[in-house]
Amino acid sequence: MKYILQLILAITLLLEACSSTPLKPAASKIVVSEIPPIGANCKLLGQITGHEGNFISGEWTSNEELEKGALNDLKNKAADMGANYLEILTTRQGGTGAFGAVVGFNDETTITNSANAYKCPESALNSLN
Repeated sequence: MKYILQLILAITLLLEACSSTPLKPAASKIVVSEIPPIGANCKLLGQITGHEGNFISGEWTSNEELEKGALNDLKNKAADMGANYLEILTTRQGGTGAFGAVVGFNDETTITNSANAYKCPESALNSLN
């Protein structure tokens, strides 16, 4: 019985590792762009980083889920600081060759985004979309 419980726990953790970071409700309306909000009376709140994956869970997570999770992490952090507009600065993919080096390929296992977080007037957000 002990081994069955350990197996169930291991499978649960593996499945959890394959899903992306969930988006908080407050973060769902954040505008994301590669353009700074010039002339919109926005206040720069700071630079933040969103991340998804690692050398263990990244092997089992699809590239789509890695990207979604990294963006969700970024938007969640922006919402926590009161931002409503993100200017994406960089997106970096990381890979490991732990299994891939043996058979000649490299797996994408992490995604990291950095962005400037702004607080903009609600009226300006429509024109920035």
